[in-house]
Amino acid sequence: MTNTIKEPQQKISPKAVKMWRVSGVITYFIGFLVLLVVLVLQRFYHWNEWVSHITYALMIIWFISSIIEIIFLPVYRQRTWRYEVDAQYIQLKYGGGYV
Repeated sequence: MTNTIKEPQQKISPKAVKMWRVSGVITYFIGFLVLLVVLVLQRFYHWNEWVSHITYALMIIWFISSIIEIIFLPVYRQRTWRYEVDAQYIQLKYGGGYV
């Protein structure tokens, strides 16, 4: 007896995009606050100047990453992810592969 698993067809709800965006805003905001604390500590304790240079560079990278993660990726995920649930399996598909 051959048991074939059909390809997932159910789309992720469009409401998930909003949830992913809110989650991303919270995550990136906390990370940005941590970087700000490092800058304040660097100035207060007069750490080496390279600490502030690295922190500013990380803030720029963090900002660019947050734009991509909050604006673009949630829509892409919602369009490309599929799922299927039956009595034996929970199946996820994204891109060209299965999870």
